[in-house]
Amino acid sequence: MRKQLEKFTVYDLVIIAIMSALGIALKTVVVPLAHIIAGPLMIPSGAFAGGLYMMWLVIGYGMVRKPGTATLIGIVQAFLVMFTGVVGSHGIMSLFTYIMPGLVMDIVLLIIGHRACCRACCVIAGAAANMTGTACVNVVFFQAPGMYLILILSVAALSGAIGGYISWELLRVADKYHMIKNKKEEQKKFKNSRRVLAAIMCVILVAAGITGVANYIDNKDNTTGEKGYSLTVGYEDTVIKTFTAKELKEMPSIEKKVFLSSSSKDDVDGKYKGVPLSYLINRADPGLFESCENVLCVAGDGYTSAFTMDEVLEENNLIVAYEMDGKSLEHLDEGGTGPLRIVALKDSFGNRSVKYVTKIECLE
Repeated sequence: MRKQLEKFTVYDLVIIAIMSALGIALKTVVVPLAHIIAGPLMIPSGAFAGGLYMMWLVIGYGMVRKPGTATLIGIVQAFLVMFTGVVGSHGIMSLFTYIMPGLVMDIVLLIIGHRACCRACCVIAGAAANMTGTACVNVVFFQAPGMYLILILSVAALSGAIGGYISWELLRVADKYHMIKNKKEEQKKFKNSRRVLAAIMCVILVAAGITGVANYIDNKDNTTGEKGYSLTVGYEDTVIKTFTAKELKEMPSIEKKVFLSSSSKDDVDGKYKGVPLSYLINRADPGLFESCENVLCVAGDGYTSAFTMDEVLEENNLIVAYEMDGKSLEHLDEGGTGPLRIVALKDSFGNRSVKYVTKIECLE
């Protein structure tokens, strides 16, 4: 494996880094937009639009032309979402959900003997990657039932194939500007190492599969939308403490009926249950109450809402909700507003109650 990694040049690693970043950056834009269409159809937005950010794996492979490229892109993306908390993060299990699509893509291309070098293999690679990513999320985390799983995997295959086709067209443009390396000189090496690499990746695939199944069994009794989801509390850009949704449910809670008006969707009238925001900040660092004047609540899709520290400290005012009317808040990917949401109990203006909140930033 070390010898294989040493075959990647600085140019290759730069391409891998760029494709990783572009895939994550596009995801933050595509997922909320895709949800507008996919939500009413009860189709996860990741399956519906996944081809548009899986295509960067195909493009990266097509430009580098070396086995293992897609897996490396997946590894970089996993660490990006874990440390930035952007939409699509599954906590530590992001290592599983992001690496698996790249790993499967590498294996598929090794088996068919192609390197994202033609339209057909790009389409196949894109479909395989998106189906794998969708399966990882919906089997391990959401435990989607059989027929529904078949439906969303079919959608994922179509979306991935479209992404693969777009990748091929973009690779043709890149080739005109001589951005694709290793078109001929690596072909012989590729053929000679294909079987060895396929065997190595199959072992990794089996190990990752066992890890995923073990996680599924360990968490099968938990609310599916909570798995792998976390909320960070920090000072400006520095994370001080990370709380999981499960940990929040074990903390002191407030339950109150609230009416939230919305300018874009139906108004919400229900009984929310959650942890006081002041309690979480105190658990992270009590000194934040004195050093900070404002608190910024950041959603997984980048939406933010600001509160003064006085509003945070006001009794029975702001909570991090995880239930409404006795039911856990559904995840963004399920069309919900959770699994965690900031709810202003004394403010009916819904725009201040941040959906699928992932980050609390205390500011001076």
